[in-house]
Amino acid sequence: MENELRFGVYPNPTSNNTIISFSLSQSQKISFQFFDVDGRLVSTLAEKIFAEGENEVSWEADGIDAGIYFLKINTGKFTKAEKIILTK
Repeated sequence: MENELRFGVYPNPTSNNTIISFSLSQSQKISFQFFDVDGRLVSTLAEKIFAEGENEVSWEADGIDAGIYFLKINTGKFTKAEKIILTK
């Protein structure tokens, strides 16, 4: 399927480091942003063109308070939000 994005987030819940692994059917620009429960941007993990095939990015949560966060993945044609639970 063109522009297909399959991804996984682990570990979740996490205490510090979360890995987002994803597979692309073709190279494309993707942004990964983390928001708190009030909708405020906490961090932008990446915003770039990723290659076709298997990829991964890591979110280091040093200095970020425990709580519930939302990872927003945006390809321009596809947007998905994933809940991330951060424990300390």
